[in-house]
Amino acid sequence: MFWGENMNNKKRLLQLKKQLLYLAMVSQFSFVKPCVFASYAQDMKDGLETSYENISTPSNAKMVSFTEEDSSLSGPGVCVLEEEMTSNEEKIEQNIDMEAKYQEVLSYYQMSEVDFLSFVKAVGKESLNSGNPLNQEQIITILYDLAKVSNDVKINYILAKYNINLDQLYKTGAVVLAESCNDGNNYVDAYGVTTVISNRVISKEWKYCGNTIYAQAHKKGQFVVVSNGRAARYYGKYDRIGFQAFLDCLYMGAALPMHDHTSFRSWGSKKEGRIAYVTGGNRYFGSLDSEERYQRQGFNDPMARGYFGFDFELPQEQGARLELKM
Repeated sequence: MFWGENMNNKKRLLQLKKQLLYLAMVSQFSFVKPCVFASYAQDMKDGLETSYENISTPSNAKMVSFTEEDSSLSGPGVCVLEEEMTSNEEKIEQNIDMEAKYQEVLSYYQMSEVDFLSFVKAVGKESLNSGNPLNQEQIITILYDLAKVSNDVKINYILAKYNINLDQLYKTGAVVLAESCNDGNNYVDAYGVTTVISNRVISKEWKYCGNTIYAQAHKKGQFVVVSNGRAARYYGKYDRIGFQAFLDCLYMGAALPMHDHTSFRSWGSKKEGRIAYVTGGNRYFGSLDSEERYQRQGFNDPMARGYFGFDFELPQEQGARLELKM
């Protein structure tokens, strides 16, 4: 690795500046380290003609050079430590793995990238407010792993946790499908509707409607799809992705919170303070207070009991032992 003997000092200094600029651009990566620039610059300052054929580097390092369009111009390389090269390779593999999971999540949950990012933003904000902040990679991993948990496991857990029977679960799911957008085929909006119903269970304001998700969903005068019979038309339509969102939301509980709202209106109801998470979806408002959020966080959920993939004990008065299988 050396400079051409016939290259004049001016040209060599210009080349050095280019390479220092290059180094500045790549130095944001921890695995890139300069090796010879300081000593070379000193030599140029002194007007010396110096070649660097045998450069002393750490024993665990490799010299990696770069060449510009003019192949005669080769300059000092970049010192890359072996252990850091390995670390970088692992990071690349992790990024590839996360991208694969991300694509699987979009496909399985039938989400567009826009809807997914909206979901991540909502969960990120609410999880932060609840004291258990989740970033995008964590949310992708949770959704990816959650898809491996069978609906039977989810349903058994939900029945015990929320103290309802199977028929009540299905009827409540029908309300969610009828209330969410795209005919019950939007995961994010269905997750949002389900969250409202579960939030009401612990809300002092909505206590009069009942202490179960079934009671809240079927209280007279609360959800128009119940009174007009529209919800009944969704009973048994468990192939809708909205029903999967309904189960996932109840199963995860405070471990994957989307928002703290207690009410919603249709897309056309545009009033200040109402938040829509997807285009054409419901607009959400109202909120739990800090005490209610703390109570929700104390609800028995998979993450609080070791996250899915592990066995956990339900309270004895609620049911028997469940084994989560990946």
